[in-house]
Amino acid sequence: MPKRLAFTCISMKERTQLAVLDFNENIGRRPAKTKEGLSRFKQDWSKRSNDWITKVIREPKTYKFRTRLVFRIRQRRLDHAIIYRDKSSHLEVASLPKTIACKPKPDRDEALRLSCFH
Repeated sequence: MPKRLAFTCISMKERTQLAVLDFNENIGRRPAKTKEGLSRFKQDWSKRSNDWITKVIREPKTYKFRTRLVFRIRQRRLDHAIIYRDKSSHLEVASLPKTIACKPKPDRDEALRLSCFH
């Protein structure tokens, strides 16, 4: 979801709660490794330094919390005493550029050589 979209207060609170569940489940991920056993890296544009930076790639996230959450949501939906009036789940996605970078991405090997990960 692009950061430049606006949400209602209720919707923003719910999205933040989902982000907390996701963060808590995935806080201890280890660095991903190549077939040779080396740590994997990626390059991102930093608005703060106005330059390309190198970051460690982590193991894939898990989403086990979703199963429990969906089960509880389905239980509540089956309860006819609860009425749902929230319209915040209907969004129009804006057309946004892929990146905010004003420079081309440098060569990966050169970026790793200049970074603190070499």
